[in-house]
Amino acid sequence: HMNIYWHDYTGHVKDKPITEASVPVKAALIGRVGLMLLSCGTGAWRVRSSMNALSEQLGVTCTASIGLMTIVYTCFDGHKTFTNSLALNNTGVNTSKLNQLERFVKKFPKEGVHMSGEQLHNRLDEIEKIRGLYTPLQLGLAAAFACAAFSSSYFCLTAAQNSSHRPSLISFAGQTLPEKS
Repeated sequence: HMNIYWHDYTGHVKDKPITEASVPVKAALIGRVGLMLLSCGTGAWRVRSSMNALSEQLGVTCTASIGLMTIVYTCFDGHKTFTNSLALNNTGVNTSKLNQLERFVKKFPKEGVHMSGEQLHNRLDEIEKIRGLYTPLQLGLAAAFACAAFSSSYFCLTAAQNSSHRPSLISFAGQTLPEKS
């Protein structure tokens, strides 16, 4: 994947609020926030909601198709449009970064609308540097534990719902499951 030089979309204007910027400048901010949220492991609904909140404050309408690792979106103001396709090269869970991005979106109506595109991208640069609290090994072990716990509870529930009382030869995690009739 190629790096996206987000600051190139700002025109390097430092004294003009984002609300007075062109559609491509506004769209770049909206898309970057959406992509950063997606990279934190959050779902499409939350990404779309945040993109819509920013769009509303910026006076544009944004339509987006959001996948697990991609966003294709179009922003328009009634006269001009800007369409972009963004993709992640990897994803994970980073609740620290997610928290800061949610704060960014929440504070945007009071603070962000008065900042320039350059200033906003500088703030997003800071948020982007936030690393996760856990190593890949810790995340892998936690995922394995969660998967095992879910699977075990699923099989226990399935066993409890069966009416047959004959013991089964199938066993999972120390649980003997009844055979189906």
